[in-house]
Amino acid sequence: RVSKWTEQPIKLSSTGNRAAEAHYAAASESGAVVLNISSAQKQEADGLQAWLSEIYDSLDYEAALAAAEVSPQPYDSIDDEGTTYGEFPIDFFLALFEKLDPSPDTHFIDLGSGRGQIVLAASRSRRWASCQGIEILPELHFIAYEASRCLVDKPCPISFKLGDIYSADISSNIGGKPCLVFVYATCLEVDDTGSLARLSKALEAIPTGSTILTVNRPLVRGDGRYELTGMYRGPNPESEADGLLSTAYVWSKQQ
Repeated sequence: RVSKWTEQPIKLSSTGNRAAEAHYAAASESGAVVLNISSAQKQEADGLQAWLSEIYDSLDYEAALAAAEVSPQPYDSIDDEGTTYGEFPIDFFLALFEKLDPSPDTHFIDLGSGRGQIVLAASRSRRWASCQGIEILPELHFIAYEASRCLVDKPCPISFKLGDIYSADISSNIGGKPCLVFVYATCLEVDDTGSLARLSKALEAIPTGSTILTVNRPLVRGDGRYELTGMYRGPNPESEADGLLSTAYVWSKQQ
């Protein structure tokens, strides 16, 4: 687990992009802070990344791709932007976990879990009731599944589901218990206000009191479903247009 880090308030500027405008406006309103990760914390994240690399280097990719070829497609059609694949940096991810400090009876769910890296990292970093991922692309889903099979000792139940995050029954495997939902939302669909309206609708079924982390895009605000409780900025090499930083919105599920 990552230990302590420093926090600094930051001032964010808006851009012409509608999604980015909502992104920066919400950040400014909530008093976003930046998490400065120390060299010791980075070293810990590097160790976890090395562990993940060993897992993925040992996979039977032929078996994963063969399974993907015969698997039912969980969508009718999908555009390239909607399936843009990126991996969230482990150091920022672990720093967020340390800040939020979810209880051991919390279920972790990664929506758009890709090849499963964040799910596996979560399972290794702290105690959870379970760690789950949902991914729409069969190739990535079956790579994640094969990766989970490589684990000798699983600290908690780990599962991956092939499906659309907008229509999957997100809360089916958590027994009404609180969950922490993580969404790397940079390329997800937004409405005219730049908010994740479709995702906000899909998350209505999760238990009250659950925590939702959306990265770089906000949920719908002001209608009583989700309360924005915090916002954190951290390093992300993929965010070249945003100063190599990403913003994590922290939401509490209301009634």
